[in-house]
Amino acid sequence: DFGFAVQAVLVPYEEGMQVKSFGPEQAAPEVPVVEAYLRPGPNPFNPRTEISFGLKEAGKVQIDVYDVRGFRVSNLVDEFLSAGHHVVPWQGRDSSGQAVASGVYFVRLKSDGLDLKQKVLLVK
Repeated sequence: DFGFAVQAVLVPYEEGMQVKSFGPEQAAPEVPVVEAYLRPGPNPFNPRTEISFGLKEAGKVQIDVYDVRGFRVSNLVDEFLSAGHHVVPWQGRDSSGQAVASGVYFVRLKSDGLDLKQKVLLVK
């Protein structure tokens, strides 16, 4: 007689997902990045979005946000990062801290031989 039941749940694996367990003694290791990725979400967003990205190898990483004219609005990351999964927030602000206008923006990740871009939409 147990007051609980255990049921297996199968969840489709998507790149970037992490394996988690429910028991404190069964902490699962992070799933390694097989292919580099860049995913903002939520998208569209207001007032904040998170830029999730994965690196196959450690290296110098630069993540910038550009407007539709190609002008750099903000620099989110400019540092050496380890391989693996990372998340950085963007508050919808430019480099001087001013809120940017509603519209389309482009997030660009550059690292050793890697150049990924994603579109984000800020809706106010």
